[in-house]
Amino acid sequence: LLEEVTLYPQVLKNVKVKSKPQFKDVPQIDLALKNAEKELGTKGRVLLRYSGTEALARVMIEGNDKKQVIHLCDHLAHVVSKALG
Repeated sequence: LLEEVTLYPQVLKNVKVKSKPQFKDVPQIDLALKNAEKELGTKGRVLLRYSGTEALARVMIEGNDKKQVIHLCDHLAHVVSKALG
């Protein structure tokens, strides 16, 4: 079964936040999220969510190009930190 599964590089960053508004309600986060999803296209995915137990936003990006994944995750984490940190 594992032969059919393709594993991609994945990066996860935790960002301390002071509040937890809907990401779509924070224009700069919404834009950065949409841009990351667009850049990855069908060759990766973006997961942005809040921790249920801590004052953190979790930014996870995976894709087939490790350098791109690292760059996009760093950028999105920076935008979230600047907007909510």
